[in-house]
Amino acid sequence: MGNVIEIYGVAGSGKSTYIYNQKKYHPVKLALIIKSILFLWSMLVNWKSLIKLKFFTKSTKKTRILLFIYYKINVVKYIKKFKKGTYIYDQGPVYSYVRLCKNIGYEKEILKNEINEIRIVKKNTLSHTIFIKCDKKTCLKRVKIRKKDHPYKQMSITKALLDIELWETEFKKVARYLSSEISVSE
Repeated sequence: MGNVIEIYGVAGSGKSTYIYNQKKYHPVKLALIIKSILFLWSMLVNWKSLIKLKFFTKSTKKTRILLFIYYKINVVKYIKKFKKGTYIYDQGPVYSYVRLCKNIGYEKEILKNEINEIRIVKKNTLSHTIFIKCDKKTCLKRVKIRKKDHPYKQMSITKALLDIELWETEFKKVARYLSSEISVSE
């Protein structure tokens, strides 16, 4: 049975570097066919919640974020059931959960049950979570000088700024509650 640790934080905070330096963990990598099956399964099983969000918000973007949360939770469940060893998931379900809460607003009752369910599932499926905290200036500098083989090399500074802003505003509300550990990037 596998264990899954989620690592998350702002663009340029050092998540990929952390994963690279942690030789005892395997990065989450699945074959395209497995990803496709898990994605379709997430859509079929949770179609009522997806339609509900789409109906109330009229937003495809928010519905897509919710679908990705369900997908990422299914990835974690798959690894825990069928893989051995400890895996590290870069921007897994916690990251998408924070984005969803930010986008639909915390006070709205639209997805209260679904959000509570995601929180419970997260606590029961992820073995551990690590939030990489980093100051804005350092993050932007790192985004600019990313190596060619970095998975997010094409990220623009504008996108990185939006990502940083998301975490600056949402960290106190959500990330602290969901994190097992906070690592400050140097």
